[in-house]
Amino acid sequence: MNRAISLLLLLALFSALFITPAYAQPDNDLPAFSQVTGEIDTGESQDWTFTAVDGEVVSLIVESTDELDPVVSLISETGALLLQNDDYDYPTSRNAVLQAATIPFTGTYTVRVSGFEGSAGAYQLMRLRGFAEATRINGFTGADDWQPSNDLLEISYDDGQLTLAIEGNAEDGFAVSSGANRLSDYYQQVGVEILENTGGWIVHMTIRQRSARDYYLYSISDGGFWRATRVDGGTLTVLRDWTSHPAIRPGEATFDMGALANGNRLEMFYNGSPVGSVTDDTLQSGVIGFGLETSAGLNSTAAVALSDLVITTPLQIDDGKEIVPEQLILQQPGAMAVSLAHRRAVPGDGEMMLNVTESTVQSNDVGVSRLPLASSTTFGNFALGVDVTVDSFGEGLGGCGLYLRSDDEERYVLAFLDQDGAYGLAERNADTFLPGVFGQNPQLTEAAHQLLVIADENTLSLYVDGDYAGQITSELTEGSIGTAAVNFAQNTTDCTLSDIWLWAW
Repeated sequence: MNRAISLLLLLALFSALFITPAYAQPDNDLPAFSQVTGEIDTGESQDWTFTAVDGEVVSLIVESTDELDPVVSLISETGALLLQNDDYDYPTSRNAVLQAATIPFTGTYTVRVSGFEGSAGAYQLMRLRGFAEATRINGFTGADDWQPSNDLLEISYDDGQLTLAIEGNAEDGFAVSSGANRLSDYYQQVGVEILENTGGWIVHMTIRQRSARDYYLYSISDGGFWRATRVDGGTLTVLRDWTSHPAIRPGEATFDMGALANGNRLEMFYNGSPVGSVTDDTLQSGVIGFGLETSAGLNSTAAVALSDLVITTPLQIDDGKEIVPEQLILQQPGAMAVSLAHRRAVPGDGEMMLNVTESTVQSNDVGVSRLPLASSTTFGNFALGVDVTVDSFGEGLGGCGLYLRSDDEERYVLAFLDQDGAYGLAERNADTFLPGVFGQNPQLTEAAHQLLVIADENTLSLYVDGDYAGQITSELTEGSIGTAAVNFAQNTTDCTLSDIWLWAW
């Protein structure tokens, strides 16, 4: 046996002994809308990766298939933990869900599956766009019974693909499934391939379609533009006229188009990227549909193949109760408000009512010193966020924060953070603060930290640096807001409160 053959045999033996076979490890690519499986031992975890674009809305669902109590974590390209969930519906379910997370920047993300308190076992994992309930991920089927809106549109179905073809001068036609369920809040997506085109084309997606004369319409043109319209009783109203977007490349023949309907807010997506949004409360529910339009010209023709139809709806608990997010990704005020709407923490039809760059308040006395914001306006339901910096001098404790729903000097709710890292949310009634949310985190003693209060009817929830701290029930349903400095003993406290924003509905 020569030396070359001996070396090859030695290398093969080394590989067999020390290199893990490929089939023993899961493929770490996590495709959208496809279920993957894995298994972990005690104390272990498994990582899966995917790429996503800024503003893409992603849901992750991990379901145990035996004894595993799964924990799902979303980790950024830099290794920062963005979101994590153990039991989304404890104690009813051990499954872990991150619903409708808004991707903060384009890049590669890691999904880590681990076991709570060292639990082990098998699991299945799915990544969705939009919401976390996979209402439909099997594309088009022959049972859909898609019907054309006129005799000009030709429809054919073959192996999960729906083909639309039309010809004529600026003619259009729509295909709607006669057996589809009417939906209110949902995400829909379809793959588009342009098969034929003479002169130009427009591809349409209907949203909340109630009839042939009532629907919202999201349209993409061959010129790289998109438009949002409403057809109400046969009358077309432009909600957003033809607009370009960097994600939409003119003449692109293959792409995904998606739409998210959430309350009165409709958002349009192209290959996962958000291209724009509109708000309108005319149509609250309906079915989905698709359309095709030719350009102006007697010999104009167009044909398109539609595939990979997906519909996701909000995953809820307790007969329609929304999942309370355990963590939020910290973003700029506008993006933060949209992200909260995606996660169903606030309604999608809110409006940014306040955005203050910076405010300062100081107190030298024991108690709460308040400085009103928008003093002539009262607010009821809202999300109110602020970055808090506390500078306290003296032997006593001092804190800074916000007051809200104030109807007089001695009735309001206070959210605060002090210089020792303690935080709280409580209602003041006369000289007494009622039992509320209180906690402490030593990591909150330096620099600025974010307080976020979501006030919805009688329930007020507190988040500190994006982590859920708890909620209270209050009889105060509306009132003024402002900044506050708090001294628990004789002290001097200087408060710097920046990026104050309020999203109201």
